[in-house]
Amino acid sequence: MTLFVTDRKADGHSVGVRLVTRRSNGTNAYWAWHRLYAGAGNTESWGTSLTDSAGVRQAWTQVAVFEGDAVLQLCVTPTGTNQHW
Repeated sequence: MTLFVTDRKADGHSVGVRLVTRRSNGTNAYWAWHRLYAGAGNTESWGTSLTDSAGVRQAWTQVAVFEGDAVLQLCVTPTGTNQHW
């Protein structure tokens, strides 16, 4: 899977994207943030994969605006369901 994020505002904040998965037992796994620090007008992408011995029932991404390590704004994509579950 490829995750990507674009910084669209010249506001001095960084942006980031991460994958979140729901395991077969209903708990969520929050994977590492991928951050873009290059500023407005830039896009970055990251090829990624995951393995979870607890299974993956659903997946979605979170996209955030950061001030340092603090999340200022957060949005979430629709949830995708694993068709092999």
